[in-house]
Amino acid sequence: MKLGYIDNLEMFLREINHILNLYTRSYLNEKNITMARFWVMNKLSADNPITMKELQRRLLLAPGTLTGLVDNLVSDGLVERM
Repeated sequence: MKLGYIDNLEMFLREINHILNLYTRSYLNEKNITMARFWVMNKLSADNPITMKELQRRLLLAPGTLTGLVDNLVSDGLVERM
């Protein structure tokens, strides 16, 4: 009986996660923000100030990828370098 409950709970949580992901992507798309840009801004807001090296480590991004993302965020006025 408990196994059925756990299976149902797991399925329900997966559905909630899927719906939240769809909503988040839709909202970000309306604002012209990619998921990658969102994660960078999310980390910066939580761990500000943070070095590029530490940000790269936490987001598991290649240095060039992160530099491009941050450069674009700076150009768009969404973040600023310290």
